[in-house]
Amino acid sequence: MDAAKECGFAVSLTFIIAALISLTTLLTFNSDELWEFRHKIFRINGTIDSDEDVMSPNLTSCHQSYGRDDLLVYCCPPENPQNLKFIDFKFPEPSKPLRVRKPAHLLDEDYISKYSRAVSIMKSLPYSDPRSFSRQANLHCIFCTGAYDQKYSNISLNIHRAWFFFPWHRMFLHFHERILGSLIGDDTFALPFWNWDSPEGMTIPEMYMNDVLPYCWIIM
Repeated sequence: MDAAKECGFAVSLTFIIAALISLTTLLTFNSDELWEFRHKIFRINGTIDSDEDVMSPNLTSCHQSYGRDDLLVYCCPPENPQNLKFIDFKFPEPSKPLRVRKPAHLLDEDYISKYSRAVSIMKSLPYSDPRSFSRQANLHCIFCTGAYDQKYSNISLNIHRAWFFFPWHRMFLHFHERILGSLIGDDTFALPFWNWDSPEGMTIPEMYMNDVLPYCWIIM
């Protein structure tokens, strides 16, 4: 093996080992540590500026916030009197059924009926139930209007002005989708997506114009 190949092999091997070590380290992190690790990496790489330099939320700092410039709202969840511990995310078991998301304009009546039933049940749940439609909407409100401050500061946290806009919404839809499925006993239920690439899918799907689904989330 000549010097160039030896150098290339050494660099490749070093990269693989570093990646494995990093992955092993990440797997030991809890949610707060992962959030702040991501922050540090972006700081080191110089890929975030002051507007995106964000920390994880201070969950004890929820307060009124502005839904828009002239609308003051209060989206905070009820206090947790039992001081329940947060549960770190675990990936679903590979053996569980696969959820297949379909374009909204191609859904059949059976799916629309199932989706409507799931949302109706969600809307019927009391506000004290974190699975309720109001609590789901308020969760989105909290993180989209700056109702939480960032840790170690009094700077508000708004996911629409930071790097985690996409991952946060993926997380939100992941759990929202599974809550809907659990309410109707269907662990294969999947939210539809809005297929902008298809001429037939460029308009608002008709099912969102009825009395049950006008304020549901759709994956764009």
